[in-house]
Amino acid sequence: MQPKDVLIALLVIILWSLNFVASKIALEHFPVFFLVFLRMLSTSVVLVPFLRSFKKLRISWVLLMGISFTWATLHISALFLALHMGLDVSAAIMIDQLRVPFVVILGLFIFKDTIGFKTFSGILLSLIGTAFIAGTPSLHGNYIPFILMVASSFAWALYNIQLKFTHNLKVLYFLAWVTLFGLIQATPLTFLVEEHHWDILLSAKPIHYTAVFYSGVINTVIGNGLWYKLLKKYSVNQVVPYSLLVPFFGTLAAVIVLGEVLTWQIVAGGVLTVAGVTIIMMRRPRLLVSGKEE
Repeated sequence: MQPKDVLIALLVIILWSLNFVASKIALEHFPVFFLVFLRMLSTSVVLVPFLRSFKKLRISWVLLMGISFTWATLHISALFLALHMGLDVSAAIMIDQLRVPFVVILGLFIFKDTIGFKTFSGILLSLIGTAFIAGTPSLHGNYIPFILMVASSFAWALYNIQLKFTHNLKVLYFLAWVTLFGLIQATPLTFLVEEHHWDILLSAKPIHYTAVFYSGVINTVIGNGLWYKLLKKYSVNQVVPYSLLVPFFGTLAAVIVLGEVLTWQIVAGGVLTVAGVTIIMMRRPRLLVSGKEE
């Protein structure tokens, strides 16, 4: 990769990593499902011009609704719930890496894939690492956030499997419709289970609005847009390994911005989990680029 594109790849990784911190900050004020609504709304507003090109997606609206439900209602909601219930960002980032072995496991059942010893050892190593993280003191007696984060990772893996049934997606057109459908799903959910939305909006501080904007626009639109442009220009093997840096930058941001204290369980578990994911990704780098843009 050219030096400028290496810098772009690192920029995307940093943007993705900071999204966990931004979400945690936003959740200090906004209720979980209201935050999902605001994130979908901010992305949809920016991508309105691309809603006029639905036919270019070459995808049925039923599949698109299913993808949106998995990504917005299941993956993001579970992530926000886990963070809202006290899960540290550093732990969440490490557990989120389970998305990769989950994709492999789902592929075994859905596509009848086969795996070799190295891939199997990577899956086993990542699961052992996650077990270490479950032993961190902040989770003692309260494993619901841990379970929710695992569920969020599994939902992302399912989302990735769904994308394998699409072809030659135009990223911005796709994101525009997926987030719009996500907004449609989040609207009744937040108004059914949460209250005082207007008061919450009026009492929010600039940092909370900035966090929402970051998550919905900077992370989703700019981050994903730059990433897929790199995938158009270079081979998967050259680009995807950079995603393995997300745990490092994300954990560093959690320590610096949020003042989180790293326990030995998170450090040990994170090293094992990332090592396992690295083994898998070196063997199957295309796991994270289903449905990529032409």
